[in-house]
Amino acid sequence: LFLSIGKYIEERAKYKTSDAISELGNLQSRTVDLVAQDGGIESKNINLINVGDVIMVKSESLIPLDGLVIDGVSWIDESLLTGEALAKEKKIGESVYAGTRNGKNTLQIRVAKVQGQTLLDSIIDKIELAQSSKTEIQRQVDRIASYFVPLVLIVSLLTFLTWILIAGEQGLSQGILSSISVLLIACPCALGLATPTALMVGFGRA
Repeated sequence: LFLSIGKYIEERAKYKTSDAISELGNLQSRTVDLVAQDGGIESKNINLINVGDVIMVKSESLIPLDGLVIDGVSWIDESLLTGEALAKEKKIGESVYAGTRNGKNTLQIRVAKVQGQTLLDSIIDKIELAQSSKTEIQRQVDRIASYFVPLVLIVSLLTFLTWILIAGEQGLSQGILSSISVLLIACPCALGLATPTALMVGFGRA
């Protein structure tokens, strides 16, 4: 039961991580304002944008792709990537990243990385990889539990049978009491709950 609760906690942590991944994905725009050769603006699907294309990012909007500023100056909120609460000024020639938020001014950006190759995409990929793979401590806990739980059940059963054989009329009641005592004392609370709980907290904070 405790190990099953631990597994449930692990799955719940993974579910929350999936929500976080979805939120990260929502930081990427699906359409981009492409600056044409004649200077006109054309709205295009982000998957149709190539490296070297020039896109326009309006004020207070999310930057869709990684690139270099080629026109304009603005303050960019990069807290998603750096954790820094203060916006950073970006001038011509400086790099900007997908998922960060533009400030008050309009920028023109030359695309350096297309959809699927941005820094934000690499973060999402790493989170998904971490989510799908087990840590060493998880593997150890599963390995130990696979031996520990059957062993405890066998010891509990042997305790019950021993009391039945040696205690006569009191054997049944003493056997039940002692076998339950073995289960309670040997219950792998820390094994079943501590590791999953620590992982859930760690995933959540990350």
